[in-house]
Amino acid sequence: MNYLLPFLGLLLTFNSIAQRQVCGHQIHTPQGSELDYEPCASASFRTKWMHRYHQNPAAYQHLKTPNSTTYLPISLHIVGNDDSTGYASLTAVLNAFCRVNQDYKNTGIQFFIEYPIRYIENTAFNDHDSVIIGGGFMLQYNVPNTTNCYIVANPAGACGYNVLYGGLTVSQNCLTANTFSHELGHALGVQHTFFGWEGGHGYNGTALQNFPSPAPTEVLYDYTVYKDTMWGADTIIVDTTAVEYVSRTGPNANCNSAADGFCDTPADYLAFRWSCNGSNMSTTQQLDPDSVAFYSEGINIMSYSTCRSVFTTEQGQYMQAFIQAKRSNHLYNQSPIVDSISIANMALIEPAPNATLPTTVGSTFRWNKVDGATHYLLKICAAPCTTPGHIMEEILLTDTVYTSPLSYAPRPSFLPYRWQVLPFNQSYTCAGLTAPQSFNTQIATGLNDNAVINSFTIYPNPSQQGNNLTLEVQTSKATTGQLSLLSITGKTLLQEDWKLQQGVNQLNLPLTHLAAGVYLVYLEGINGKIIRKLVIEQ
Repeated sequence: MNYLLPFLGLLLTFNSIAQRQVCGHQIHTPQGSELDYEPCASASFRTKWMHRYHQNPAAYQHLKTPNSTTYLPISLHIVGNDDSTGYASLTAVLNAFCRVNQDYKNTGIQFFIEYPIRYIENTAFNDHDSVIIGGGFMLQYNVPNTTNCYIVANPAGACGYNVLYGGLTVSQNCLTANTFSHELGHALGVQHTFFGWEGGHGYNGTALQNFPSPAPTEVLYDYTVYKDTMWGADTIIVDTTAVEYVSRTGPNANCNSAADGFCDTPADYLAFRWSCNGSNMSTTQQLDPDSVAFYSEGINIMSYSTCRSVFTTEQGQYMQAFIQAKRSNHLYNQSPIVDSISIANMALIEPAPNATLPTTVGSTFRWNKVDGATHYLLKICAAPCTTPGHIMEEILLTDTVYTSPLSYAPRPSFLPYRWQVLPFNQSYTCAGLTAPQSFNTQIATGLNDNAVINSFTIYPNPSQQGNNLTLEVQTSKATTGQLSLLSITGKTLLQEDWKLQQGVNQLNLPLTHLAAGVYLVYLEGINGKIIRKLVIEQ
């Protein structure tokens, strides 16, 4: 039974309801890991189509693609801040996409990237605290006829969520887990294994379960913001659902009508993150309404366990039928490029191993073409590469040669630059990065005697957020240079003319308006352009 409850009569604000529907709020900091977040902010609900399917799954068998693979397009959106900082690593996104296709292999469903991969500068979307806010931004950026996935820093305090009217989000801190696969399961209509227990309480905050006691026969929950259209703030929708019994036979067996509706997903009431034991089971004992004791199984991707790895046969059959019935407009390309790719024969040609480049600017990177690859991710870092701010460039290319616009200043021999390449195509992103290859640079000798700008230095570098940056230029005669400050993605943040006198010139640049990250400082004069990389730390 559905209930439409008047907003004022409940004496609750819509914001409080939306906050409760988020499975959990951020525990520590957006720079944490997936363990700092609840796994999902998607509340479950039963659509009319879902009810009909579970009443008679056999009636929908004709909708499934027999003995073949169904391919679905994914539009990837990587969201950052207004100042071009805060983006997820493209390497991490591609690795997560690889995990998705591995997770879905037994379902007969595979995904492919619908290019281009989009970058969005939107701080409010990158770090938002409610599903309503996120859903609104999705409607602004969505690509039609595809499943839209947004990689953000903080999706309403959870690892991710899905809304049918918009798309799905995944936290950049949860890309190493299978949150992406979990949210795609929701996008294809599959519910949590603990359907109805989301939040661990009723829609009005009433506690429903004391695990040493038998579970109730029904639970009441709200799903206002998870309908297939966006509802206003004056309506709250709640529903009841039967609690699943452990037994699969007998008069009380209800696995095809209770919880997620699948009989090959065992009963589960654990709507919070939990750790698995050595047998991939929960350590928390639960009691069904018949007082039958059980432990939750942790391997299902639609659970909240830490050992999720698979979908069941019935879940796969349901998703196939759902696609044909509800997402047929996504089936426009059933022949995407899916070739497997190996880096075994991939060679990083230029710079050669341990090469010292004769100049700090215009560095060229070259590698051989790899069978099956249509795109290449070039990653360049300054050792140690795991240090924040040491990723110099992460570039998506269709060619096998790239000339960098950055200036690579000489580094200590024991901390050189390193570069790697990841080849991939629409569907296969699992080849991995090549082994890193080192290089260094040196200051060019034999400077042009007619050069006007003899040197350009910025310090301190790295600099601290909120401090002043000193720019120092030495010239052989008076001239005018154009000074530009750019984000790492190429957005111009500052541009002005600088009148330079013969000799040493200094300019103080406040950094109060810049977030922590990597920037480019350009100085262009009559004898060319000089580029310096600026790192701002918190």
